[in-house]
Amino acid sequence: MEQKKYIKHGQFKIINNKNQYIINPLSQYDISNNWQLVLPKRKNNSTIHHFSICLSQLHPQLWKYLSISHIDKNKYNIINWKIYQYTIKMTEYDNDIIKIYNLMNNIIYKNQVIRIYNYLEKQSIKGWIMIFIKNKYNL
Repeated sequence: MEQKKYIKHGQFKIINNKNQYIINPLSQYDISNNWQLVLPKRKNNSTIHHFSICLSQLHPQLWKYLSISHIDKNKYNIINWKIYQYTIKMTEYDNDIIKIYNLMNNIIYKNQVIRIYNYLEKQSIKGWIMIFIKNKYNL
């Protein structure tokens, strides 16, 4: 008798050549190491997985869908990405997160990035951005 495999929040099944695989969502550590998850397209019967996150946890692929010019710390932004839906809670630190996101890959701004990183770390901000910068600059 075949045992039924239950899917947890964020997981989805892939069936390939009669083999079944369960795919887990990426961790913040995976995202900081530039991993990308290829999600199945949404269908009428697809399960939608909802995640409530902060801006520092938003996958880099999704920043283009964010309306940065309209950020209000009292509102939520919602991004639908295939079978995943993200609700991004705006915080008082979002302007700093946006700055660090825009500057983190340019070595010219290393000192400014480290200064913002240290400030955000003191505020207990978590997410792939913080992991990425900590690893990149050996902090």
